[in-house]
Amino acid sequence: MIAYKLKGIDGIQQEIELNLGSIVLHKEEIREKSIQKDSSALWKKYFAFLDGLNKTIATAKNLKQVGGTEMLKLLGLGDG
Repeated sequence: MIAYKLKGIDGIQQEIELNLGSIVLHKEEIREKSIQKDSSALWKKYFAFLDGLNKTIATAKNLKQVGGTEMLKLLGLGDG
């Protein structure tokens, strides 16, 4: 098993971008396997999850700009 350690908001954003890049890189293989069984519900949930993460990251970055790293610390969002 591989363990990931994400470093703050930027680390989460980087992992999302890498994940989406991996999907684009392997899109033909994913498409072939998706045809074999109906996986549209799974993909909808997956992209909804990524959308939620992306919105959370955008909110955290906006909070950081408005209130600095101290606000993020007060909200329990790590070291900012």
